[in-house]
Amino acid sequence: MQELIQEKKESIITVFGDSVSKGVYLDEKLTIKKLDNPLVKLLKEECNVNITNNSVFGQTLARLYNKGEIDNYINNLDKTKNNICVICLGGNDADFDWDKVARSPYEAHGPKTDVLTFESILRNSIKKLKRNKVKVALFTLFPIHSELYFNNVISKKYYGNNILEFLHNDLTNLNRHQEIFNNTILKIAYETNSILLDIRNIFLDSVNYIDYCSKDGVHPNQKAQYKILDYLYNLTNSYNHSFKLKYA
Repeated sequence: MQELIQEKKESIITVFGDSVSKGVYLDEKLTIKKLDNPLVKLLKEECNVNITNNSVFGQTLARLYNKGEIDNYINNLDKTKNNICVICLGGNDADFDWDKVARSPYEAHGPKTDVLTFESILRNSIKKLKRNKVKVALFTLFPIHSELYFNNVISKKYYGNNILEFLHNDLTNLNRHQEIFNNTILKIAYETNSILLDIRNIFLDSVNYIDYCSKDGVHPNQKAQYKILDYLYNLTNSYNHSFKLKYA
């Protein structure tokens, strides 16, 4: 076992993520709402962890990288500290431009970020971070609920019948496509010896998964925030305020 957070140095955790790590969701009117107690807030309060949350609604890894945010983070590191970068991205990269799909459902459409581009950017980002002595942790993707996502978000904003044509009337194409990106995260975490925070499995393993999913089908609800916190606590094997994440 290797410690993620060393006791000899003050640890500073920086999160680069999307709406999942930001702690927001879409209500029935597709308005962005904030959870009362998102995960990062819980970690700060319960574990006394120094966390900067740079999560943005709709964020993609490609956009983050192209805007130079990883380079900017590296250039402003306090190298006297134990720096930890947590990447919670991929869900939006895997998603489609549904407006374009609805307008031309019989044409070929790719996701917002091609999976090979996603892999290359993630691998390159980790290489840069580790070269600068930053520990890297990767979150797996919160599993989408295809029916909820289609019925409560996609078909409310766009012409659903056309999108069904694109999906060949098979909504499971949505979660299967997301799985491709999640598998990429798993592969890169293994190949780069990065810390893997596999939140996906704890929900896939739940027979009552829908109880943890917001009505929009893509965001973890408040109950899910506590489940993720419990998972992280179990990783530390400690229910105090030390929060020493470890991995095999």
